[in-house]
Amino acid sequence: MNSYVTGQWNNCGVTDVSGGLLQAGSLLLGNGGKDGKINISGGNVVADYLSINVGGGALMNIGTNGSFIAAASNLGNINYWINNNAIRAENGAAGWAINVDTASQAGKVVLTAVNVASVPEPSTFLTLGTGLVLLCATRSLRRKS
Repeated sequence: MNSYVTGQWNNCGVTDVSGGLLQAGSLLLGNGGKDGKINISGGNVVADYLSINVGGGALMNIGTNGSFIAAASNLGNINYWINNNAIRAENGAAGWAINVDTASQAGKVVLTAVNVASVPEPSTFLTLGTGLVLLCATRSLRRKS
């Protein structure tokens, strides 16, 4: 498919990708300034070029089993759309974020949803390690006395 366009002439419903592959040269969301959303709840959407015109409410939502892959040249715009909530994970639910992967596929950027609430902060490991060291030291001192 050459281009997949939403919101060109009128507001449109949500394009829901729940499995398989949708591949297009260009993915144009809200192209005419109208509402045009895509929900990638599963499967992969691949496009060389991405454009999101947020003026009419267009956006991309990525669910836990979905991914979006684009040419790395889109990275600057993708980061802008993520920072301005035009690209969301799990409909913008708390504890979810978009993972931006530029390493796994050469020349590509891969977007997936990640649950950041389940990833412990690095300080959690430091606290756990300190606690274990103190516990071992206390037990060692008790054995000596």
